[in-house]
Amino acid sequence: MKQMTRRERLTAAINREPVDRVPYAVWRHFPAVDRSPAGLAQATLRFHDHYGSDFLKITPRGGYCVEAWGCVESEHVLPTGNRPCASCAVKSGDDWKRIRRLDPASADGWVEQLETIVRLGFDRRIGDAPVLATVFSPLSIARKLCGDRLATHLRERPEAVAAAVEGRRWCIRLASGSTDAAPHRLG
Repeated sequence: MKQMTRRERLTAAINREPVDRVPYAVWRHFPAVDRSPAGLAQATLRFHDHYGSDFLKITPRGGYCVEAWGCVESEHVLPTGNRPCASCAVKSGDDWKRIRRLDPASADGWVEQLETIVRLGFDRRIGDAPVLATVFSPLSIARKLCGDRLATHLRERPEAVAAAVEGRRWCIRLASGSTDAAPHRLG
């Protein structure tokens, strides 16, 4: 079998067709530079150059997705390479009503993620390797919004949590490439 390109290999594997070798990818967090789109893009590219992954996965700082609602990331970096929220936007069950739809193209945190994607997309070093962005699930975002209080809020205020989580479904549409995925501005 002839050697396949990264994209050919991934496409064949996804379609359960023969491949020249098993596709792989490795990734990690880069907490020393992940607050800078340029720094994160360069660190990701250097890591990709070193390991030759079949695709690149961007690993932004974990709080990027909740910053626009008022969450503040800690300066403390966990052994996993990410930072917990030092201050969550949702402190009580009533705070879920304040979580409004936002436009990722202009919201704090999301703009950095998009800039990193653009920087990677225009760099020749990626070759034909697809770039995958980290887009957290609606429930993961809910957990980041309120921290350890999520289970309590789900028991005591399930309708409030459900309304906020339902509003985050645009994340799934955005991740799947839908051009009409971006919802309204915060507020």
